[in-house]
Amino acid sequence: MRSHADYQFDKIVYTVVVLTGSSRRQENVINFSYAMSNMDPINEFGDRLLVYPHRLIFLNPRLWSGETPEKIRAWLELINDSMDAEIDESRYPSPIFQEIIEEIKRDNITPQELKVIKDEAAWERTLRESFEEGHEKGHEEGRRQEKEQIALSLLREGVDVSLIVKATGLKPEEIETLK
Repeated sequence: MRSHADYQFDKIVYTVVVLTGSSRRQENVINFSYAMSNMDPINEFGDRLLVYPHRLIFLNPRLWSGETPEKIRAWLELINDSMDAEIDESRYPSPIFQEIIEEIKRDNITPQELKVIKDEAAWERTLRESFEEGHEKGHEEGRRQEKEQIALSLLREGVDVSLIVKATGLKPEEIETLK
């Protein structure tokens, strides 16, 4: 018989968040080059559960210092360097960095183009949401018109208003305006 221990991770799961906002704004609020948070779950009794070890890492490529470990600083420098679309490849001889630089080249997206893409995505999202809202309103209006048509037909057949209210969900005063 297996237990939960058989399904535990052998390694820690890391989630990396890269902060790319304005350095002036961040200096007042986020004054670090990197930070790590222990994301082990806590149950309703306040007990820390070590079921799925997870670390949340924040990287701030615009603010590194002498306290920033060298390996992390190298990543921060590459990230920061890549944000202006002018990467000095000679500064990054590591094969993994060269691979990342090649991937950036393949994407061939400038910061200006990325801004446009993000703006277009926001625009498309707004259009989609507006369409869905309009579609729903139109659908509701169509259902209302259908109820009114049914109510009008029932009125013409001499059906009592109280029965029409039950059948259509319309209010008596709404039915009276159809006469």
